[in-house]
Amino acid sequence: MSDSYTAREAAKVIGRSERLVRQLAKTGRLEVVSTEPLRVSQESVHRERSSRRAKPEKKPETSAAGITPEQLEQIVSRAVSAAIAEVMPRMLETRDDIERRMAAELAAARQEIELLRQELTQSKTPGLKLPPIGWPFRR
Repeated sequence: MSDSYTAREAAKVIGRSERLVRQLAKTGRLEVVSTEPLRVSQESVHRERSSRRAKPEKKPETSAAGITPEQLEQIVSRAVSAAIAEVMPRMLETRDDIERRMAAELAAARQEIELLRQELTQSKTPGLKLPPIGWPFRR
């Protein structure tokens, strides 16, 4: 039986799966020598292998411009870095400007609160009782 292959051996020779070898044997493209376990003739296996086109070697993928994915990644990385370097200073200036404005508004609000506090203490007369804040009646 040295002139035959098992399904596994034939699959290795052809470079395909055992399942395909079994299908080829079932359709008659491979000559079956025995069925339990499946063995196919070496000659039919080699004939099938030579009839199949060899898989072309994989070339590195390139874009329409002829750029590999690695080169494209580097280009994009540089572009993003440049954009960030350009935008970040403006963003920081905007943040600083907003912080200055908010600090000025806070200082103005504190001054107004202090003036109102002073007015309240000056307007209070001895013996004057202010009405309670909240509902004017009790339950």
